[in-house]
Amino acid sequence: MRVARIFCPEVVMHSNTFSLSTELSHYLIKVLRHKVKHKVILFNNDDGYEYLAEICDANPKSVTVNISTKYLIERESILDIHLFQSLSKGDKLETVIQKATELGVKHITPIITQRVDYKLSLERINTKLEHWQKIAISASEQSGRVFIPKINPPIIFSQALNLTVELKLLLSPYAIHHVQALKQQYPKVSQFNIYIGPEGGFSEDELKLASHHDCQSIALGQRILRTETAPIATIAILQALWGDFNK
Repeated sequence: MRVARIFCPEVVMHSNTFSLSTELSHYLIKVLRHKVKHKVILFNNDDGYEYLAEICDANPKSVTVNISTKYLIERESILDIHLFQSLSKGDKLETVIQKATELGVKHITPIITQRVDYKLSLERINTKLEHWQKIAISASEQSGRVFIPKINPPIIFSQALNLTVELKLLLSPYAIHHVQALKQQYPKVSQFNIYIGPEGGFSEDELKLASHHDCQSIALGQRILRTETAPIATIAILQALWGDFNK
């Protein structure tokens, strides 16, 4: 039986036996149908360890587990990638968060651009943030990560450009440069900000503003990629050229 892998912030290095939250307990017992003596892997998004634990009390409201051992895990990407993804309707951003987490990004910030046709009230933003963070948690559990990407509140595009980083990349199908060419110019870069526009793309004013902030406009091939495809392709290329895809 495959051992379930679960984010559990209650796990600490000095605690061997403890009870899980009601939510995690219900998930293990009622959803996964785990019983006493079933193994489970826990991580806390804090110390870089995985904890192998065994269920010793299968109470669906308060499962008790005992930690038998722990392992220091080194699966995080060597790159520090911050993805700035334009808000979009439907579940596009959810897909991006899931896949970007699997590919190793460390931060994801939704951005509001001129052509974004999507409005959020403060109440909805808080609800969405909680939902988006849960998607990142689930993707981290599945992909074996011990540190979960932080999903930040939405900001406007100009604010995102002000953040300092080694290399800023903006995706545009009309750019004349390709990311592969930047490898020769910046052979040892490890920090990236990636800016992805909405369905209608960035406006001319936004492209000029990005250039003013030392942002490199790049294209990926001959075809126009959807807003949810472009970040995944870009992150994969960065991992192949600068990151850990060749290890």
